[in-house]
Amino acid sequence: MILNSAYSIALSWLIIFITSCNSIAKKNIKNRNSMHWGITKISSETGANSFDYEFNQYFIQDSLTGYIIGDNSIAEMYRSIIEKRVLKRENYEAILFKTQDGGVSFRKRSLGKGSLQKITNDNEKNLYVIQYNYKTATLPKRYRIMYSRDLGETWQEMAFPQGKKIETVQFYNGLKGVVAIEEDGMFKLLKTKDGGKTWEELPVKETSLNYYSMQFINEEALYVYNSTEGLRQTATINFTTGKVKIHNPNLPKGYQFSSFIKDDSTGSLYSEVSNYKEDHDLMLYSHQTNELISYNIENSSEQYIIDVTVSGEYIGLLRADKGIVSYYYSRDKGENWIREKMPERLSESYAAMYGKGLVWVKSAFNLYNLQVRKMDN
Repeated sequence: MILNSAYSIALSWLIIFITSCNSIAKKNIKNRNSMHWGITKISSETGANSFDYEFNQYFIQDSLTGYIIGDNSIAEMYRSIIEKRVLKRENYEAILFKTQDGGVSFRKRSLGKGSLQKITNDNEKNLYVIQYNYKTATLPKRYRIMYSRDLGETWQEMAFPQGKKIETVQFYNGLKGVVAIEEDGMFKLLKTKDGGKTWEELPVKETSLNYYSMQFINEEALYVYNSTEGLRQTATINFTTGKVKIHNPNLPKGYQFSSFIKDDSTGSLYSEVSNYKEDHDLMLYSHQTNELISYNIENSSEQYIIDVTVSGEYIGLLRADKGIVSYYYSRDKGENWIREKMPERLSESYAAMYGKGLVWVKSAFNLYNLQVRKMDN
């Protein structure tokens, strides 16, 4: 009896010790007030309290250069009310804001009528953006590809067959690129080898591929997601032949990929892996090593991860803690974390992160305020 009692006490202490160790392991997060954060004011067209723009993407190209794209549809809506006239979507301007100081200041320009939908770049820092014009009484809705060879200072329209609904654009360099289009509810790829002067179909037979976040992994291969019969997979498409090779990452049941995360320092591709029905640690899948890496920071219904960036040993993420979004980062691949409060509440909107700590997020209460975190040294 005494032995059983002693055993019970020892077992209890062992459980307490193990629980304490786990608790300590989970408490590898330090809070820190950061001087890296600031507020950048986005210029207004109308001076009205309502926000003038509909932004579709924040895109950071490097440590200094970045873009915000969309249109001025809300400004046009405001003007139509003030001028007591019918709202005309054909008056919308395709708006691009550019920064050359990491987001401390922006210059605004218009690329003509319409809206800017998605912006990407290639290995030579050329830019590509999808622009579309709204349907009018005399003209149908039209998509076009605009490109820039000088970091967004000047833009030209790329030759492309008219009447095509463009979903996404991805180029390897100034010559080789692909465009995903939709026709009759089906998606297909068109490719160019001469910078968009001529196009031909890339004959891909598989219909379960997701082209929206496709990436060139080398000059002759595109990397995409594949989803079939409940399986979450990836696939490589040969740029010359269109032949597809399916890769099975063997994710845990019920888990799925998010968008690709590209390490700016190595070029390696990662994806966050999550299951919205379960609480679990942050998980990243390395597409180079085919490893599923788990990090000691919780991703749950009350403390969920919004976005992740990777730069060598550095991992940064935006995480909602019971409705309050904070920035977390680790300099040692997730062994230890630092949590920073942001200057203002985060808007449910687009965010962008790059490198070692460069972050853009919109404020919730003043939509002209862009919260900008400068890069770490």
